[in-house]
Amino acid sequence: MFEFRRLFRPGLSRQRRGLTGEDSTLLELLDVRLLAAEAQSADITANRTVEAGRAGAQLRQAAAWRELSWRTGDGLALRKAATAAERALQSAPAHPHAAKLEQALCALQGVAMFGDEGLTAAADLALTEAAAGPARVRAVALGKRCAIAARQALSRGDAMGALAALTGFDAATNILKTQANAPASRLALAEARCDRAVLTVACGQALKSDSLVARGAADLAEVISMIDPAYHPLSWSRATIERGLALMRLGELKRDVAVLGEAVDGLSRVFDILLKDHSPVDWAMAQAAHGAVLWALARASSVRDAYVKAAGAYDRAWIVVREHPALKARTSICERRGALAVWTAVTHGDPLELAAVEAGFRCDLAAADPHRDPVGWALSQLNLGRVYLARSEIGPANPADRKRAAMAILEAQTVFSDFQLEAVAETAGRMLRAEP
Repeated sequence: MFEFRRLFRPGLSRQRRGLTGEDSTLLELLDVRLLAAEAQSADITANRTVEAGRAGAQLRQAAAWRELSWRTGDGLALRKAATAAERALQSAPAHPHAAKLEQALCALQGVAMFGDEGLTAAADLALTEAAAGPARVRAVALGKRCAIAARQALSRGDAMGALAALTGFDAATNILKTQANAPASRLALAEARCDRAVLTVACGQALKSDSLVARGAADLAEVISMIDPAYHPLSWSRATIERGLALMRLGELKRDVAVLGEAVDGLSRVFDILLKDHSPVDWAMAQAAHGAVLWALARASSVRDAYVKAAGAYDRAWIVVREHPALKARTSICERRGALAVWTAVTHGDPLELAAVEAGFRCDLAAADPHRDPVGWALSQLNLGRVYLARSEIGPANPADRKRAAMAILEAQTVFSDFQLEAVAETAGRMLRAEP
């Protein structure tokens, strides 16, 4: 599946530099086992490197641990990456820009993985300092700052402000285009264009503009064409997943089953490149995206087995993320998995199927520890509340069910609000207001 020629260049000392040498872009070629060994090797190298090259070795150390953290959902690995970036800053205080960028990337990854929005301000400050650095560092910092500004505008409900913020990507991509001969710059250019396209889709969704969503999907198709999956399988897979989700949103806006079918086909191809052992979390995210698109297809068409395949995709994603309570993705996957199970039973109009779903949710609730895993407990409560509400849709209304639903959902919403899980808290709020 992958090409390993660049991993074993003549003259490369594996004892000195590990499998990837000084090229962090090659980390994508390593599976999780090899990546863990590479990160440990980077620790040894950073400790043994002479002072003149120590900062560079520590930055490569940080990149390896940060990549391992993303693929495995391991918060400890991300802390090791942040620590290595801090040491790199101390090793080269006169040239802090690359270390500041790495610190910012660690913080942004903490936001993406664990939903810790408090890290956004720290990331933005570090990016401001990194933007004074060399060309590639400056370009990446500018792009990430634009992404932060756009996401903050979207969180305020200001989609037009978010669109305006996206114009700042032009400066970043123009710099990176001038350095297209360097592998790191080519990959950074693809990532910056991917970030912009994803945010364009988000703006289009907020404004209910199918033209904006279509533009974002087209931009993602161009990004995919820029990436060679033989060398960068994870970057290619991540862009392909985002395009599948963009097509799903476009199909929903246009009510076009053909577009939804294209999204399903595109996401199906991801699994030819992306393997579970290579990146468990990316694989789980791909499965969840596949499940979401299949569910959208089931709602919009008469494809009878689409919801069965969607449930299977969510189940496979859940197997990976259920062991990581702190992961933001775990919450969304569990919530969508539960919603799909109830929706399927209601669609079939089958009280026995709904009773089986309820039994499963009760088992989840019994196994959940509200002290050790409060979010998991709250998700089980939310799913039970869904069952109580669904009973009135396929049978006689029962006021007691409505009362039980309100109690379960309100308890769940309180936990979600305490943990600043805004998306699921809003879902709980809509259920309490009996909104569709």
